Amino acid sequence: MTAVSTARVQSRRTILLQSLADLASEVDRVCASAAAGRVRPLGNWTAAQVLQHLALFIAGSLDGFAFQYPLRLRCQAWLLGLISWPLLMRLAFRPGFRNPPAAASVEPDPAITLEHAAANLRRQLQRLASGERMTHRSPTGERLSHDQWLECHLRHAELHLSFLLLEAEPAASPRS
Repeated sequence: MTAVSTARVQSRRTILLQSLADLASEVDRVCASAAAGRVRPLGNWTAAQVLQHLALFIAGSLDGFAFQYPLRLRCQAWLLGLISWPLLMRLAFRPGFRNPPAAASVEPDPAITLEHAAANLRRQLQRLASGERMTHRSPTGERLSHDQWLECHLRHAELHLSFLLLEAEPAASPRS
């Protein structure tokens, strides 16, 4: 890791999402901050790309994924899941993982607008709120329960949203 990337990792936001409502609120915060010109991406993706990526993963758990991770990653995930689900969650959703080329269907479009990405993510969250269940296999091959999928999506969102710094409004200058 270079000094620059270390600095980026150290300055990430800490986000704790306990529910899909928390995620929806964080999407609203990101959009409001972006509208005010106060979002600074610390990673490689814009706020729009982050939201699109999250939406694509949720859609995959609802509709099925168009890819599987390579066998090596599937075996590692299976073994870690047998040993400890919390350990798998910590290791799976840490900075630095790069999706292999097979996962191109969940990579964000560089030209996506924030409005489009946020609307898509909100649409996926609404599907869940209306009772749709996540039943499809993960890209690592596991058949997760709906609750496990929820945990995955919340941890995944915490990771990616932590790279979006929402800058505070500048303090008003004192009046003379």
